Amino acid sequence: MEIINNKVELVTSGDIDSYCIKTTKTNPNLNSICWTKVKSEKTVVSLLALKKHYIWIKDTSGNISSPRVIER
Repeated sequence: MEIINNKVELVTSGDIDSYCIKTTKTNPNLNSICWTKVKSEKTVVSLLALKKHYIWIKDTSGNISSPRVIER
């Protein structure tokens, strides 16, 4: 994961299904509307300037990672 100009670049491989990026630390559940399907090995997502973001990764088995903090 790399942050450039208020955008985060996610590079994924393997059994990654989707990601969730929010400005709150509340863990998303499996059916949360924040989940976005990973469509390619490289995804670029815009972030809100001057905000702290949290990112979760969900694999194809439905396992959700711990949040990773993205400081802006």
